[in-house]
Amino acid sequence: MQKFILFSLITTVFSIACNKVIDKESEKNFPSNIFSNTTYQNIYDLIDARKTDSLKLYIFSDDPIAQKVAIYGMASVQDSAAIPDLVKILDGKYSADLKSGAAFSLGQIGNSSAENDLKKILAREKNPGVQLKVLESLGKCANESTPDYLVRLNLSNDSLKYAQVLGLYRAGLKGYHSSFAPEKIVEFLHPNVWVKARVMAANYLLRFGDDSFSEYATQIANSARFDSSVFVRMNAVIALKNFSDAHSIETIKYSISNDPDYRVRLNAIRAAEKLDYAKINEEIWKALDDENVNVGIVAAEYFIKNGIKENQRKYIDRAKSEENWRIRAALIGTVFNMASLKEMDDFVYYHYSQVDNDYEKAAILKAMGKGFYHFSFLQDKLYNESIAPVTRTAAIEAMVAFRKGEHYEKAVKFNGDIPENFKASLKYAIESKDIALVYYAAQAFRDKDLNLKDEYDDLDFLYETRDNLNLPLDIEAWLELEKTINFIEGKGAIASLPKTSKSKIDWKEVASISKNQKVKINTPKGDIEFELLIEKTPGTTSLFSSLIKEGFFDGKKFHRVVPNFVVQGGCPRGDGFGGLPQTIRSEFADTYYDDEGYVGVASAGKDTESCQFFITHSPAPHLDGRYTIFGKVTKGMEVVHQLEIGDTMNKLMLLP
Repeated sequence: MQKFILFSLITTVFSIACNKVIDKESEKNFPSNIFSNTTYQNIYDLIDARKTDSLKLYIFSDDPIAQKVAIYGMASVQDSAAIPDLVKILDGKYSADLKSGAAFSLGQIGNSSAENDLKKILAREKNPGVQLKVLESLGKCANESTPDYLVRLNLSNDSLKYAQVLGLYRAGLKGYHSSFAPEKIVEFLHPNVWVKARVMAANYLLRFGDDSFSEYATQIANSARFDSSVFVRMNAVIALKNFSDAHSIETIKYSISNDPDYRVRLNAIRAAEKLDYAKINEEIWKALDDENVNVGIVAAEYFIKNGIKENQRKYIDRAKSEENWRIRAALIGTVFNMASLKEMDDFVYYHYSQVDNDYEKAAILKAMGKGFYHFSFLQDKLYNESIAPVTRTAAIEAMVAFRKGEHYEKAVKFNGDIPENFKASLKYAIESKDIALVYYAAQAFRDKDLNLKDEYDDLDFLYETRDNLNLPLDIEAWLELEKTINFIEGKGAIASLPKTSKSKIDWKEVASISKNQKVKINTPKGDIEFELLIEKTPGTTSLFSSLIKEGFFDGKKFHRVVPNFVVQGGCPRGDGFGGLPQTIRSEFADTYYDDEGYVGVASAGKDTESCQFFITHSPAPHLDGRYTIFGKVTKGMEVVHQLEIGDTMNKLMLLP
């Protein structure tokens, strides 16, 4: 580990004693990053410990760096007690940077009590950068009237138009919308509007577009087909699923076959799910052979939901000849959805016995969950403690899907033991204390359609397992069990995060990381490089730096790939349920998932982060302020777009 560099103790004490102001330019002069200074380490420790009262002392500090750290830190603390002081900063004679930080933190707190103050400040504020943050925060602090207020603003500045639609998007995430929003959103799709505003408008369409936008179907279709930004096209095309006009349908078909970017092609397939199968299946079938495997996977998943029995032979033949295992598994699931065929059963059982890839085995098991006669096979895998965690996890998922599926009642007629065996399997899963098995079994227990709570003589085993889980390592299982127990007790399916031990920030490790430190991930598909955001997220970045030095990630898999969303890896178990003995806290800096290639941390809720990380395929604004961003890809995005489940992180290294 590099030596920890400190300013001299005498200089530090003298600066504090004289209340000396540190010029902003001095931020450039720290040996590695601003957190090589113990003063700012101490402030950040207060942020990490969520000590609002102590932090408030620094909000009005004469040291502008200390002030900045404290003000922006309130975005992670998210304590409403800080609102009055943040409003004073925002409404006072402070730098635009500090005022922007106050507005950002108010938005992260998200309390509607700040909404009126934000409106008043917006009317007086002249700095566009501050106005942008205020507009966004208005959406985060929205009440029912806020969207109408935002829609009616007449803004000419490009960045403020972007902030206006961003505010509407944030309000929408809280469930608040304006009846006038469709007209404004479509106005922002115009090709002459700044691209960031167009992208945000298209994201609004993706998440909230419905038939209220139908009169604008032509404009939306034109954006989906002709906009210069792939991020506009890919989201606008999904909105077309809500319209039945010929132009929208033709645009979807065109985009599947002809758009130059795979993300638009696969989103067009998702948009096709509401269309008449006969009108679209030819394009979907061709998409199975797309040059980007993600498109083929989404095409195969389309057939699971929309395939027809008349084409069953085609699905069988393609499954037998298909080289990509994810496409093959989806086609197997398509067949099992329709009927049970000995030909398909024989193929699947033999193929399962020949496969070495645990992720492919898991996919086959999930496909079996859609069939008739595979319950005993799935149960056998559930009880087999010697197989890979990802395979056992798939077994419990498949069993629950089978129990909820349309073939369950038919299967019971052929095997009357299934109901009792299923009950025993769920109880076994809970009592195993395996985090993934508990997670899925607990969810099944509170499924209202299954009504399982009345099928057991007593449910003491739920309480016993909950009280003996290993926290914080098993936090996801604990939360699901807590929700289930509260549901059974009539309290609603809710759970609050328990207090668990947190790792302290390793400031020596932080000081060893330069502002522009890069990481390289070597994979079978090529190398990916990303830059660490040490001054935004010192706790997260230092943890990952230390894990890289230990070789923790070397040989681990990308266990999750959601096409045109994320690739995710770093799980010790390989199934997404593994972590470290201690967690770290969330760090919500003023960074946004507004582009491809952001590196974020997976979590089970605020302050539950561990070692799993993901890389985004595209902008994902719904993740903003909820998942820590600690890096940005600088090289190798073409590799990220080609990664598949099971691809190995051969080695992670800190670049010199």
